[in-house]
Amino acid sequence: MLIAPLLSHPRFAGDCVLSKSISNVIVMWKPVVGKGGRSGIASANDSDGVVPLREFVLDECNLWFIRFNLDDQARFLAIGNNLGEVRVWDMIGDVLMMQSGEGGKRGKVETTEYLLRHEGARTCVRNLKFNGNGDLIVTVSDGGRVFVYQFDGGDAIDM
Repeated sequence: MLIAPLLSHPRFAGDCVLSKSISNVIVMWKPVVGKGGRSGIASANDSDGVVPLREFVLDECNLWFIRFNLDDQARFLAIGNNLGEVRVWDMIGDVLMMQSGEGGKRGKVETTEYLLRHEGARTCVRNLKFNGNGDLIVTVSDGGRVFVYQFDGGDAIDM
């Protein structure tokens, strides 16, 4: 069991789970289920629980019901914030770290991060979605506006 204030929107990313709370962070964790079927935080002596792997620290994203999303290949993680910005992480470094067996350590991982902005986007981005190719991100904001970001160059197209 992972405990955080107002935890919402868990998503699988391979064998790991991503979840967000109102604490300005997305946590990547690995569920560990043993014979006992218990839930809790796993330690070296436990056979089940969760192992926190990584935190993605967010700026101005402390509201509940701000959804993050992954592209279809689970390479890129994106989320909006209270200011109308979109933050995107290239998760390939995390995936390689976990495959190499170093995923048991929680902490900082060198991951490329992008910040997408548009001068017309000034209200909270509540939800977003990648297109099938992963090169466009559509966002919906509290102001009733929809923006499409061309992710390869970071340019925004106002819809």
